[in-house]
Amino acid sequence: DIGNLAQELGAALRFKNSLPENLLELAVITVGRHWSAQFEFWAHARLARQAGVSDDVIEAIRIGKRPDFDKAEEAQIYDFVREMLDNKRVCDATYAATRTLVGEQGLVDLVTLMGYYTMISFTLNCFAVPVPEGQTAPFNEPTSN
Repeated sequence: DIGNLAQELGAALRFKNSLPENLLELAVITVGRHWSAQFEFWAHARLARQAGVSDDVIEAIRIGKRPDFDKAEEAQIYDFVREMLDNKRVCDATYAATRTLVGEQGLVDLVTLMGYYTMISFTLNCFAVPVPEGQTAPFNEPTSN
């Protein structure tokens, strides 16, 4: 069924992706925050932290602010993701800088990852999937329909 196929795509995007893990997880939490997907952000903030994304960066994204990045590559990925989400495309300069950073395959992986986690965010939000019992939702927004 569609759910199983989506899970296969998700596994490929997470485990066969050319992006370094910190950049991958940074992109995921940025997409999750954009769509206010409580569970997605909650689950991937932990993974982002384990991959080396700083608590300050994660917190800034959680509250909807642009982080002050210590790592230029994280700033570039964040800016690419935000520009794509906000403008539905990226300018030539952003495209070129990101391509220089991650290569052509990395760009394909990044954009596909963004699309996949947008789909996941829609699904989580439509079906009001909460964070696990006893955990705090990352955003002060409703999860129920």
